[in-house]
Amino acid sequence: MIMEFNENKCWLKSLTFILSALSVLFILTFVYTAILRMDYKFDLEWMEGGQVEHTARVLEGSGLYVAPSPDFIPYIYTPLYSYTTAFVALFTGIGYFPLRLVSFLSTLTAFYFLFLIIKKETGSKSAGLISAGLLAATYQAGGFWFDLARVDSLFLALFVISIYFLNLKEKPLYFILSGLFAFLSFFTKQTAIIMIIPVMVYLFIENRKLSWYFNLTVIMLILISTLILNYTSGGWYYYWNFGLPASHHWNYKYLYSFWTFDLIKFIPVIISLGILYFVRMPRKDFFWLVIPGSMVLCSWVTRLHYGGFANSVIPAYLAFVLIAGLGYNKIENLIKNEKSDLGNLARIFVLLALISQFMLLYYNPSKALPTWNDTATGEKLVNKIKEYKGEVFIPCNTYLGKYAGKKSYAHAMVIYDLLISKSEYKEQLKIEMLDAFRNKKFDAVIMNGDWDIDFVPGLKDYYYNSGSVLDNSDGFYTVIGKTRPEYLYLPKK
Repeated sequence: MIMEFNENKCWLKSLTFILSALSVLFILTFVYTAILRMDYKFDLEWMEGGQVEHTARVLEGSGLYVAPSPDFIPYIYTPLYSYTTAFVALFTGIGYFPLRLVSFLSTLTAFYFLFLIIKKETGSKSAGLISAGLLAATYQAGGFWFDLARVDSLFLALFVISIYFLNLKEKPLYFILSGLFAFLSFFTKQTAIIMIIPVMVYLFIENRKLSWYFNLTVIMLILISTLILNYTSGGWYYYWNFGLPASHHWNYKYLYSFWTFDLIKFIPVIISLGILYFVRMPRKDFFWLVIPGSMVLCSWVTRLHYGGFANSVIPAYLAFVLIAGLGYNKIENLIKNEKSDLGNLARIFVLLALISQFMLLYYNPSKALPTWNDTATGEKLVNKIKEYKGEVFIPCNTYLGKYAGKKSYAHAMVIYDLLISKSEYKEQLKIEMLDAFRNKKFDAVIMNGDWDIDFVPGLKDYYYNSGSVLDNSDGFYTVIGKTRPEYLYLPKK
C-alpha cells in the first residue's frame, strides 16, 4: 500500500512538471511566432492596413473622427490604440511593426497579470503559470489574433490590469487605479463598457463606500473624454463609436454556436474546471462570478453583433481560463486533504485532463506565418501598382498603395459598415463614390476575390474586370481570413 502511494506521488510530480512545461512551451511558441511575423510588411489580417492608416493620421495631426468620404472613414473604435501606436511609431517609423509590437507586449502583459491574479488568489505559482499557459494556448482558437495590428490585445490587457488592482486590499487608491485602467480599456475598445457596468453594479451592492472610487473614476473619465473628443470632432466621435454601431444588425446564429463552436469545441476542460469552482462557492468569492461573467457576456454580445469575428471570443477565453485556474487550485486543495491513493488518483485525473486540454489546443506555428512566396508576390504587386501613373483604389488592402507611392482611401469594411446601416450619411457617400468612378478618377481598382463588389456604387458601371491582378499566383493570402487582392478593374472606354 505504501509503495502504491509513493508511486502515485511520483506520477503527480511528473504530470505537474509536464503541465508546467507545456505552459512554458505554449507561451514561448506564441513569442516565437509573433517575433517572426512582426515585421512582415503586408496584411496578416485584412483590416491591419487600415489601422496603420489611423496611426499615420495621428502622427500627421489629421483627425480620426471626420465626415465619411471615399478618402477616409474611421474604424468604429475609441482612439487609445491609435494614440499609443503613434507614440511608438515616433521611434520605429510608421508601418505594421509598431502596431504589432504594441499588441505583442499587451498580450505578454495580460499573461503576466493573469499569473499575478491567480498566484494571489491561490498562493500557487504553478496554478498561475498553468493559467497563463492555457491562455497562450488559445492563440489559434482566437484566430492568431494576439499580436495583430488591431485593438483587441491592448483592450484586454488594460482590463486585466484593472481586475488586478480591484482584487488587491480594499484601499481607495487601488479602486481609483482599477477605475483608471477600466476606462483605458474602454478608451481602446468601447465594448469594454459591457464588462465594466456589471462590475460597477456589483461593487455598489457589495461595498457601497469604496465603490464610488471605482465608479466615479470610470464615469468621470468616460464623460470628460467623450465631451472633449465629441466637441473637437464636431460630433463625429460619438457617431462613429456609438451611433453607427448601434444601427447594425445582429447575427443570431451565434446565440447557440458561440457556446458550441467557439467555446465547448476548443476549451471543454477549461470550462469544466471553471464550473467546478462554483460548486459550493462561498459568498466572498461571488466577485469571481461577476468578473468572468461580464467578460463572457462581452464576447457573446460582440460575436452576435454584425462583423463579430474570432477575436470577439478572446475575452471569454480569458474569463474561463481565469476561473479554471481557481478551480484547479480548489480541486487540488480538496483532494490533498484526502492523503490517500484515491485522492492521488483523482489529482492524476485532473492533471491528465489539463494535459489533454493543451493537446486539444495544439497548433502548428507555421500556419500563422507568411511565406517567402507571400512577400515576393506582394512586392511584385507593388511594382505592378507603380506602373499606373494615376491613382489606384485598393479598398480591401488600403496600405498596399502606400508602398507604390499612391494615396490611400477608405477601407472596404467601413465603407460597407456605413452603406448597410440606416445612416443619413450613406447617400452622400454613394454620390461621391459614383462621381469618382463616373469621372474615371482611378487608373485601376483592385478588389479581393471573395468580396461582393455590388456594394461599391458605380464600379461595375464604369469599370470592367480585366482578370487576375496576381497572374494566378497561389501566394499572398492573409494568414487570418484567407483573402487577397484578386481582380483588376480598369476604366471602360
